[in-house]
Amino acid sequence: MVLSAAKKKWLIFGGAALVVAVALAITLPLTLGKNTEDGSSETIRGSSVLDEVPLIDGHNDLPGNLYRFENDKLANFNFNSDLRLDPVWGATTRSHTDLPRLRQGKVGGQFWVAFVNCETQHKDAVERTMAQIDVIKRLIKKYPNDLQYATTADAVALAITLPLTLGKNTEDGSSETIRGSSVLDEVPLIDGHNDLPYNLYNLENNKLANFNFNTDLKLHPVWGPTRSSHTDIPRLRQGKVGGQFWVAHASCGAQHKDAVELTMAQIDVIKRLIKKYPNDLQYATTADEIEAAFKAGKIASMIVVEGGHSIDDRLSVLRLYYELGVRYMTLTHSCDQPWVDASPIDDSSRTKRNLTDFGVHVVWEMNRLGMMVDISHVSAGVMHHVLDVSKAPVIFSHSSSYAIYAHHRNAKDDVLVRLKDNGGIIMVNFYSHFIAGASATIDDVIKHINHIRDVAGVDHVGIGGDYDGVELQPVGLEDVSKYPDLFDKLAQSGHGYEPWSLQDLKKLAGLNLLRVMRAVEQVAAGLVTEQPYELLIPNEDIYNFNENQTCKTDFSYTPTNEPIEI
Repeated sequence: MVLSAAKKKWLIFGGAALVVAVALAITLPLTLGKNTEDGSSETIRGSSVLDEVPLIDGHNDLPGNLYRFENDKLANFNFNSDLRLDPVWGATTRSHTDLPRLRQGKVGGQFWVAFVNCETQHKDAVERTMAQIDVIKRLIKKYPNDLQYATTADAVALAITLPLTLGKNTEDGSSETIRGSSVLDEVPLIDGHNDLPYNLYNLENNKLANFNFNTDLKLHPVWGPTRSSHTDIPRLRQGKVGGQFWVAHASCGAQHKDAVELTMAQIDVIKRLIKKYPNDLQYATTADEIEAAFKAGKIASMIVVEGGHSIDDRLSVLRLYYELGVRYMTLTHSCDQPWVDASPIDDSSRTKRNLTDFGVHVVWEMNRLGMMVDISHVSAGVMHHVLDVSKAPVIFSHSSSYAIYAHHRNAKDDVLVRLKDNGGIIMVNFYSHFIAGASATIDDVIKHINHIRDVAGVDHVGIGGDYDGVELQPVGLEDVSKYPDLFDKLAQSGHGYEPWSLQDLKKLAGLNLLRVMRAVEQVAAGLVTEQPYELLIPNEDIYNFNENQTCKTDFSYTPTNEPIEI
């Protein structure tokens, strides 16, 4: 049979029109099956082949859904958005496809199906099939930066080799679509807070021998059902994570008991995890080392301590944590300490102390050491007090905006204004109950990010997802693989906010944090001649906080209103 020229134009293979999505090039090389110097074989990353050849899927029924949900009308249909968040598309169990997910899935070619059901046979099957072919062609035409019509194998190959220009002006002066996630190939995405080590303690008792971080933990019989498990190497790579602060945390119940011992065990397991996966993780303690790891194609891995109760009221322990590689400490977790108030006090009638004199010296000793002061989890009064006394920029490693969602864990606007003057950064938390409640979505997280940008400025916002530390994440940001979706959406127009430029997205991703970290390092360099603070916390402060101190063998205190036994 001879096809007419018109028919050749939309050749159908198996009832589907072939359309190609241009694949984004990944700049970080991954060596597949390469032998190392000692003769061992590196881990093969199967997905790396999708950067070299097109992944061609043979059958996708999206056009049928366009007929079903949009009556083939594309004017108000946004294929370049997360359709899981659409009130109609998100509510159906048969919707699996949109441009962000096609990109994330590295799809290089797709057969789109023009289909009508069997009831149309000998009736209007031809007319309705033609309508489906038409909507496929219109969809391709509507998204020229993503979809390219193809009818031959050569056309498929050509589409794969065509470069995608980001933010480039076209000949008519218009601007092409910016893919926000492209910046994650240029600068490291540095997440401020991940509690994976605490899950290693809870689920593996810190034993790594049988723990495989290089697998999809969603499929693991123990980790899979755990609602607070969001992290593994495949998902970190998919999420383009370039740097991660791993948290050494001991619960508040360990305060004045074995908090130091438990924290040391968590620092140890973080170091052992990094050492076990040298092809993916690289230990870092400075801003320069983070950038070096990123350039080497590794995930820079930093150690932090969450909760000042882990120093047991001793500056000596704080100093040794720094020597072990700890580069920030969160002053509190959810519990008060003898020298500082935690955020729950703001929703109570308890007497607020902010920082005691010893607490001020904790901040100063961190400044002297070059350890970032983290004021997530602290009370509003402590936030201001730290901003009053710190000699270096401070961070919120995982907090959000109180103005957008009134929770004591979030920062109010008066603090954000002062944070700008301090030169610090607030890294936005993704925990649903700090963002908008149980129904939170990626759009709610964006509201927090944009508000902080508006109040504190674009130089003072970052990302601190709190993955593996909480049980409910927003729709669209379910795990560490989803960061590219966030950056893509921030760059898109049509969402009711000014789209982010590529340069500003680089700041959000990691440049802001690197600037703060370098500033903290510079302050420490300027204080290098200062001697360590030798202040001891007054025993009275400890007694007034909790008179039962049976685990402190060097603690002795007699209240002045009680007789002294001789």
